[in-house]
Amino acid sequence: MLVLPPNTTNIANIIGIDPGTETLGFSILSFDICSGEIIQTDANTFIGSKLPYQNNWLIETHGARTSRIMAHSQNILNLLYQYQPLFIASEAPYYSRLHPNAYGALLEIILAVKQIVFQYDPFKQVEMIDPSSVKNAVGVGGRCKKEPVAQAVYGLNGILKIPEDRLYQLDEHSIDAIAVAYARYQILKGYL
Repeated sequence: MLVLPPNTTNIANIIGIDPGTETLGFSILSFDICSGEIIQTDANTFIGSKLPYQNNWLIETHGARTSRIMAHSQNILNLLYQYQPLFIASEAPYYSRLHPNAYGALLEIILAVKQIVFQYDPFKQVEMIDPSSVKNAVGVGGRCKKEPVAQAVYGLNGILKIPEDRLYQLDEHSIDAIAVAYARYQILKGYL
């Protein structure tokens, strides 16, 4: 039996990340560690070029993409301190012959996320979950497009407990980040 130290909570957080250098989906899935029940899930999409951590010198010296990645890193570090996650998961990059340059950018943002997580806590890791497993976790086929994933997340709201005023406002990056966090939750429960 798990015995918690005094002055602690029995709520733990899983962070799910849908990586991107401009748009990065970030979700928090909170669950009761004793019952395993999900308490609440929420998500946001952060636009790298609109984050307050942009730096003109960095843009001029290293380019806009590097500046966006650095801004995402600082934002994620702040969110890690805010939510103190038990697990951090990210969707693994997918190589597409149609968009080969996107793969390199995804590798850059994932490396930046891993470095910032190490800075936050060297004992934590970013667990990579392949896109097919993320989609399977919410109950859709591994090769489906974005819309079925969104419909599946809407259908899981009884389990995920996303605030009703937020549910249908979530964009595709937030939805994907929720699916990543839910996939990690399913792994924790032994279902994936």
